[in-house]
Amino acid sequence: MLKTIQLQRVGAFALVLEGREAILERSALLEELADRCDQTGTMCALHHFLDATQAFKFPRLYLLLYPGAPLDRLRCEHIHAAVLLFEHRLLGFATGIFATDGYNGFRTVIAPEPERRAVAVIVARLLLEQDAHVVKISGEGRLESTESITTLMEGCDVSWTRREREFRYVFPLADTIEETLASMGKSTRFNLRYYRRRLLRRMSCETVADVRGKLSRQELEWLNKNSLNPIPFADFLKRYDDLCNLPGGYLFGVREAGGQWLGLVAGWHYGTTTILHWQLNVRGYEKDSLINVIRSYFLEHEVQLGAHKLVIHGGTAHSMVHSFLPYPAFDLVVRRHTLRSALIRFCIKIQLFIFSKPPKEGLFTLLTDKSLKWSYLPSAPSRLTSRKRRPA
Repeated sequence: MLKTIQLQRVGAFALVLEGREAILERSALLEELADRCDQTGTMCALHHFLDATQAFKFPRLYLLLYPGAPLDRLRCEHIHAAVLLFEHRLLGFATGIFATDGYNGFRTVIAPEPERRAVAVIVARLLLEQDAHVVKISGEGRLESTESITTLMEGCDVSWTRREREFRYVFPLADTIEETLASMGKSTRFNLRYYRRRLLRRMSCETVADVRGKLSRQELEWLNKNSLNPIPFADFLKRYDDLCNLPGGYLFGVREAGGQWLGLVAGWHYGTTTILHWQLNVRGYEKDSLINVIRSYFLEHEVQLGAHKLVIHGGTAHSMVHSFLPYPAFDLVVRRHTLRSALIRFCIKIQLFIFSKPPKEGLFTLLTDKSLKWSYLPSAPSRLTSRKRRPA
C-alpha cells in the first residue's frame, strides 16, 4: 500500500511502503541512498533481514521525497531520507508497537547527518497520527534539543523520552596488516598474533577465501551443532543460502590441513566496505582462543583484498572494539495515552516482577527504565473549548 504525506519540516513528502515485497522493490535505491548519506552498507542484504523478522514483525518504510518526485520512476536524487521500522505482531495481528530492527538502529534512519534526528522525530509523529501507540526509533547522531522535539510533537497528547549513547561498530583498515594491527591496543594486537602462532605450533591450518556453495548439508549440520553458539538449523541454513544467493555475500573459512573446519566468518562486501554479520567458532578449542585466530586470518585476508572499512553488524564484545570509531547514537521513545499503551507497560512490569530481568527487546526495556525522564505533551485544544464566550 502506498501513501503520500507532506512534511513541512524538511520540505518533502513521505511515501509509505508497507510489507516486504514493496520495500525490496526499492532495495537498489536504498543502497544508493545509504552510500550518498555516508552510511555505506547499511542497506545491504535487505532480503535476508526482512525475511528474518517477517514472522513476528511487519516492516514499514518511510521515503521522504522532494516535491515533484515521480512515484512511478523514482531515482536516488528524488529521495531526501528513509526510515525503516517494524511493527510487532501478536498472533498475526497488528499491535501498534513500532520499533527499530536491532539495538543500534544500524539500518533505521538513512539521511544526511544533520537531518537524521529531525527525520526521526517527524516520522515518529506521522506514525502516532496514523495507527501507532508506541514508537521507538534508534539511529546515529545526537537528538535535537528538547525544545525542537517539543515543537515537532506539539499537540499530539503523548509522552516521550530519549537516551543518548555511544556505540562502536566500524573499524578502519590500513593498507597493510601490520599497519592495521598497529592501530589496535597492545593486548589486542598481542592476542591476535600469539594465539595464531600457538595454534600453528600444534597443527597446520589453511584458509578458504570463499566457502559458499562448497559445504554439504552434513557439514552444515555438523558446524552448527558443534559451534559455541548453535542456533536452530533452519535459521542457520537460511543464513548460508542467503550468503550464497545474495549479491556481495562472502563466507571465509579456516580449517585444519586434514579438512576439519575450525570456524567461519560471514557477511557482505559493498565496494571497499566489509560487513561482518556473524562468526562461527567450533567448540573444543576454547584454550586456543579461536575467535582471535580466525579474526587474525580474516583481517589479513580483507586487507589483501583492499577493503578500507570493516563494519561489524551489531558490534562486538572482542577487545578490538576499543579501536573502533565511536559513533553517537540516540533512542527516541514516544507513546500515546491509550489503553493499549498502558497495557503494554503493565505487561512488561509484570514480566519484570516474575522473572526479575527485562525482555531482550530494547523498546520494552526503555518503557520501564526508571532512570529516564518522560515529558508529557498535551493534545491541541479544540476550537470549541478555546473559543471565548460572547457576553449575553
